Amino acid sequence: MGVLNAVTRFLIAEDGQRPLVKKNHESSRSGIFLAGDLAGTPTLKTSIKDGYQALRSAEQWLKTKTQSSEDIDVVICGSGPAGLAAALEAKIKGLKYVVLEKNAFANTIKSFPLGKKIWARSEQVNLESALWLDNCTREELLEKWSILAKEENLTIEYGQELKGVLETKTGFKIQTTSGTEFSCGAIIIATGKRGNPRKLNIPGEDLDHVKHLLLDPHGYQEKDVMVVGGGNSAVEAANTLAANNARVSISYRQDSFFRVTPENKKEIEANIQKGSIKAYYKTSPTFISDTHVTLHSGKDSFQITSKQVFVLVGAEPPKALLNRVGVRFENQWSARRVLGLLSVTALVWMFYAFFKWGGGDSLNEFPFSLLGKSWEVLPSWLVPGIVKGALYTALVIVFGIPALKRWRRYPRIKNYQTAHFLVIFFSQAFLLFIIPEFIISIIDPGNYWRFYGIILPFPLLYEIFFYSPPVLWLILCAVAAFVVIPIFVYWHGKRFCSWVCGCGCLAETMGDPFRHYAPKGNGSRRIEKPVMRVILVLAVVSALAYFLLQGGKGPGPWYVKTYVYMVDFWLASVIGVGTYFFFGGRIWCRYLCPLAHYMRVLSAWYSKFRIKPAERCIGCGECSRYCQMGIEVMKFALKGESVNNKNSSCIGCGVCVSVCPMDNLTMGKKFPNEENYIKEK
Repeated sequence: MGVLNAVTRFLIAEDGQRPLVKKNHESSRSGIFLAGDLAGTPTLKTSIKDGYQALRSAEQWLKTKTQSSEDIDVVICGSGPAGLAAALEAKIKGLKYVVLEKNAFANTIKSFPLGKKIWARSEQVNLESALWLDNCTREELLEKWSILAKEENLTIEYGQELKGVLETKTGFKIQTTSGTEFSCGAIIIATGKRGNPRKLNIPGEDLDHVKHLLLDPHGYQEKDVMVVGGGNSAVEAANTLAANNARVSISYRQDSFFRVTPENKKEIEANIQKGSIKAYYKTSPTFISDTHVTLHSGKDSFQITSKQVFVLVGAEPPKALLNRVGVRFENQWSARRVLGLLSVTALVWMFYAFFKWGGGDSLNEFPFSLLGKSWEVLPSWLVPGIVKGALYTALVIVFGIPALKRWRRYPRIKNYQTAHFLVIFFSQAFLLFIIPEFIISIIDPGNYWRFYGIILPFPLLYEIFFYSPPVLWLILCAVAAFVVIPIFVYWHGKRFCSWVCGCGCLAETMGDPFRHYAPKGNGSRRIEKPVMRVILVLAVVSALAYFLLQGGKGPGPWYVKTYVYMVDFWLASVIGVGTYFFFGGRIWCRYLCPLAHYMRVLSAWYSKFRIKPAERCIGCGECSRYCQMGIEVMKFALKGESVNNKNSSCIGCGVCVSVCPMDNLTMGKKFPNEENYIKEK
């Protein structure tokens, strides 16, 4: 498990790991529910909805339990937007509840800078909770919520931080750091991440003048202040301090502030230009003293005078707390998960091996050689190709219908996703099953399998040009590979992968629930292009060698058989499908498919395909999280850059556009009218 977790850390960005949360907000431990920022909810509005829904789910959970004598029905940890929404709904439902808050009331909002504007945006979210939210300032929101909490007489106990959870016969016993114990039937954890700031882990970070939060920018006039970070929190802090006449320096490891809103970026660049803020790009702090901060840049180190330091480099889930209460994280490997990976891969191997080798009884066709000609277990009219095609089509449709319903719920590109999945169903059912197996097989029984080479052209299907192909098939397959695909790519980029390709059809449907498991770390991106190029070169070189040396006739030489065995069987079929549930559905087409790389080369050269950002990105990361190709969509959105096949392996599935809570992305069409964009539903 240690090796697999190390590999996971290499492939997946640290902030890409979240606690496991089911659709009903339940965590990996029954009876414990997660809500708000902790569970990855991106905005205040969605956090409020999260808390409301988590309470409703907890209520349903309590109904499944036997009559308990617990003093409290639900313990809610955290008085932020999700926690308050849950508390209000608990009161409305008549449940016995208590809110545990380790700091101050609505501490999430109090941690915002003074005067920060709050936007009640996102047309995609209906505010079901009774908790008030509208466009306002930080101070106005706190006042409204404080009045509401007093009027509703919400039960909140301060100075109470969750320490541990013990399971009882009828519920849970909660232990807090103050020594208080609570007995309850269900738990909602809505503590957020702001109370768990990410640390630099350098000497001096624990000094008194080093803070991870800026609440009040006043009192720093004419003082030397260092801000560390490059996100919105850091940039807003630097701008606010500069406006209050502090001498501000800011250290950021990148060469520009691209993870911020356009307004913040414009303001800090203006401050840098007029000298009220001094920026040190491509630097990292290595030491903090009472009077200085040591910055490292390349091979050089230098000191900056600073008597106040704000380290604002983001926050992360309170892993220690969640581990103590038994909540597991995504992509966290255990013996059970390893066994699952091995078992699924073995089953997938058996499935594909049956159809590839089930017609013989030689030793090199083990394990089917133990059965003799295992295809003979099928009726004579039921050929293996029909069985395989029928099963494949059934999987695509059975898993595709829930996927279609899932993405139709997002109104932004509802019609696009409807067309997307209907084309997937048509491609798999007709182009990749009914037409070749029931029509072309009658017209040309000896060569009907070459029809697949028209729909899935070279260099994906490697053998379509081999073994003395008839002239007509040779022409059709060549036109598909070298005329149709290049024209398609001009308008649609690599959208073929998510709309037509058989591998892509299965990934978009059966692999859809696991798309957030796709590797997204820098390590995964570094190996993407080199691996794909090797596969593409091997496909082209071995095919050319076969034609030059054997004229495209006769049995395949060893290098052709080896390539087909390794790439078509192991990489495309067994590993590609077997890893769906653990690494997302795009391991094959992202890293190993030669056709995908062929299309990417063409698309990078001349395609018009783009996913364009507006200027509304809030850096929530939802677009990046649900990208099966591991693209840092948020990074491009924050920089105002389009996503295309010059800078990514985008396949145009449109999920990033669908999940964006700010309607920030579009696939070539106009953005929503600004009036409608900020209007509450």
